[in-house]
Amino acid sequence: MPKRRINSQLSQRHFTGYIGPLAIGAGYAVSKIMTIRWLEPELAPHADFKLFVLSGLFLGIIIRPVLQRIYWFRRTSFVFVALMLLLMGPLSTVPEYLMWGRPIDQLYLKRMIPEIIPLLVVTLLGSLILSPSQFQLTMSGMVRRLIRQISWSWWVRVGVGAGGYVILFLIFRVAFYSLGHWESPLENLNSFFVSPETTWAWKLVYLWEQGILLVLAILPIHNILIGKPHELALIFGSLLFVVGDFVPTFANIHGNLPFEIIDQIIQRLFIDFIFCYAVMLLFDKSPLSTIPKENEG
Repeated sequence: MPKRRINSQLSQRHFTGYIGPLAIGAGYAVSKIMTIRWLEPELAPHADFKLFVLSGLFLGIIIRPVLQRIYWFRRTSFVFVALMLLLMGPLSTVPEYLMWGRPIDQLYLKRMIPEIIPLLVVTLLGSLILSPSQFQLTMSGMVRRLIRQISWSWWVRVGVGAGGYVILFLIFRVAFYSLGHWESPLENLNSFFVSPETTWAWKLVYLWEQGILLVLAILPIHNILIGKPHELALIFGSLLFVVGDFVPTFANIHGNLPFEIIDQIIQRLFIDFIFCYAVMLLFDKSPLSTIPKENEG
């Protein structure tokens, strides 16, 4: 009997390890294609289904450690993982979109929906397929644990983490732009601030707001995920890079990838991982006690 149980667990692990992410990739691709056909049918013939499947596969692989390392109910994982993915992905792009002087109009909202719905589908499939081996943590338990952490010092650290994101953004933007041009780094920095879209002060405000959204995307799950700072930075950095930068770029390219986009992806890779490691250090915590079992209502 124990041998049968072990074989059953191994087969389930192989299913969630290989078939699960592939099913999530197919779900991402189908939902994105259907959403594009619904909202922008003129763009549907140019969509590449293979790239959508690969993008969803990356998402399935990258969210698996979070979904399976936390003993939460499926509804709880769906709500909090969906919130994290949306804040890391489409919602965090709003301040950066405003930073370049672009309006939040009907066209922008129409382009936002094909990014939101597939992430919700990915989260739903992941919560069903990549579920943990046991269930303990409920929605109310997650909320209570988060509320206990919130204080003035907590908000100050959120602001400091967001300020670190602003500094990293400016450093790596200047560094990468200086690699391709002969101008000095100070001139590149000055060109960023004096561009006519918005004033330099508003650009800093929008970047800081984007940093706040990214910190808030990480903290609810970081609060219950046990691990050393560098381990958690690897998990959240990978999530932020794949969800916020790699998948939106990879899923929407047509033809060859321009070198400018490649530089931007590499730049974001450095920013995301260093930023997440800084957040892990700011909110470093002692090992948490065992969560008592609760019944999901």
